Amino acid sequence: MASKYDKTIKQDIIFDYENGMLIKEIVDKYKIPRGTINEWVYSNKIRIDNHNKKYTKSEITILKETISKQNSTLEIYKRLKEALTIQDANLLNVAFGLYKDGYNVEHVCNTIGLDKAKFYRYLKNKDNLTWFEKETIEITPLIIEIFEKSKGRFGPQKIKIKLHDMGYDISQKKISKIMKKNGLVINQVKTKLTYPKKNKDLFLHNSLKQNFIQDKPNKVWVSDITFIKIDKITCYLCVIMDLFSRKAVGYMVSTTNTDSLTTRTFNKAYFDRGEPKGLMFHSDRGSNYTSKKMKKLLKFCGVKQSCSNTGNPYDNAVIESFFATFKKELINLKSYDTVAQLKIDVDEYMDYYNNYRPHRTLGNKTPFQFEEEYREQLNARNS
Repeated sequence: MASKYDKTIKQDIIFDYENGMLIKEIVDKYKIPRGTINEWVYSNKIRIDNHNKKYTKSEITILKETISKQNSTLEIYKRLKEALTIQDANLLNVAFGLYKDGYNVEHVCNTIGLDKAKFYRYLKNKDNLTWFEKETIEITPLIIEIFEKSKGRFGPQKIKIKLHDMGYDISQKKISKIMKKNGLVINQVKTKLTYPKKNKDLFLHNSLKQNFIQDKPNKVWVSDITFIKIDKITCYLCVIMDLFSRKAVGYMVSTTNTDSLTTRTFNKAYFDRGEPKGLMFHSDRGSNYTSKKMKKLLKFCGVKQSCSNTGNPYDNAVIESFFATFKKELINLKSYDTVAQLKIDVDEYMDYYNNYRPHRTLGNKTPFQFEEEYREQLNARNS
């Protein structure tokens, strides 16, 4: 696919991405499919495991040799099965015995060359299985699918919510046991919250007053900035969140922490949300938010500015909590060598957070679902 485009275009796109331009903006600028652009950006990405370990070349060589031998073993078993024309019925019995001994279903099926879906159907219909065992067999692949779709971020509580949406009422205890049996370990590292330095401004007031529950979209937005280390570079992520739905309505990654970061992020969110009227914008008292440039922008848009009290992080607790979750579920699990790598993961995480991750405050709905239900109710009242 890349051969259709000039090499200089690819270089220009990578340059634009590494210097703060979003994928969506690049697509609009160059009129090239998003998938192609993502492929170019990913092309030089260095793979790092979930334990944040970088491997030396010799270690990588050993790992490759081990994987190669394992793949060869699998191929030998598959060829042996074909040569001996082993019936699926016999393979199903073998797989069932291994399953009963506690072996992982996916690994067993891949090793002996058995279709996994066929094995699950076999288990479900087996006469000597109890109802409880049959239910376990039915929901296990669903739990694995939900866990993998969340990139290993979901624990039993959130998987229970997703299963409930699919029509299954399963206890967290049972989900936890199934996860343990299938080696599904949550990719989370606890993080300690850090707070930015504050400056005093007698003309700024806390109009929000920790009123974090709002009754409609685009009534109150909250914002903050966190830093992320990339080798010798410090990157800054600015996020704007709508308190009504907890949706991240705007975000931007930059290598500089100036008022340009906050104004650009606000501008994008403001236009993406249809230039809302009667909006309040709440943040801390950092210079990015209290600069003349930022104040002028908010005034021009007719937006009321609100700032946390000096030295009180609880006045902006919702966005602080978001960053704690963001770092626990993504940043603390990986290390980055380039800004481009970080931006790709931030894009993916924001999509996951807005559209897939259930939120307890929203009645275990995603921000997207919460806003969609609000619009449906509003349309029903107006019709």
